[in-house]
Amino acid sequence: TGSSPEYTAYLAEGNDPGGIDVGFLVKTAGGRVAVTSVEQVGLADTFIDPSDGSVDLLNDRPPLVLRATVQGPVTSYPAAVTVINNHLRSLNGAEEDSPTGVRVRAKRQAQAEFLATYIQGRQLNDPNEAIVSIGDYNAFAFNDGYGDSLGTVRGLPAPADQVVPASPDLVSPDLVDLAEFVAPTDRYS
Repeated sequence: TGSSPEYTAYLAEGNDPGGIDVGFLVKTAGGRVAVTSVEQVGLADTFIDPSDGSVDLLNDRPPLVLRATVQGPVTSYPAAVTVINNHLRSLNGAEEDSPTGVRVRAKRQAQAEFLATYIQGRQLNDPNEAIVSIGDYNAFAFNDGYGDSLGTVRGLPAPADQVVPASPDLVSPDLVDLAEFVAPTDRYS
């Protein structure tokens, strides 16, 4: 019994051959969250596979961007927020010294750079926009040597002598990783 939580689902079909997509499930009960827009970005973007020179789709599961207004306590003003939901390429094969390994590393780097460039564009367009980047980065919280996806997206890419391949710093101001404010024993993957 009780009232309905009034969830609204937002999903956009991507390019994943296994049918995995990125979506949101927003609890709208009580009017606390009002969705302004939902947009998929990067559906048709491509990258060049350095293992064979082919032009391939970049994002199997393109980011989904939700803009909403969240009502705070009665003493707070409503807050506009932009949430970017991501599901980047997995690490599977990144360690291989083969054409597959070269492709995986290049695709992961290109996806991280795409996302960093997208976030930077939003920051330049509106320096006061509250941006939250969430989802499955398929990456460690540290540079694994095969690619520094999180560092690239945050604006803190690993130096070229510490990663293959290296990315330029594309984000300023840098993003904050909220997991760093939680005790290491309380973090989870």
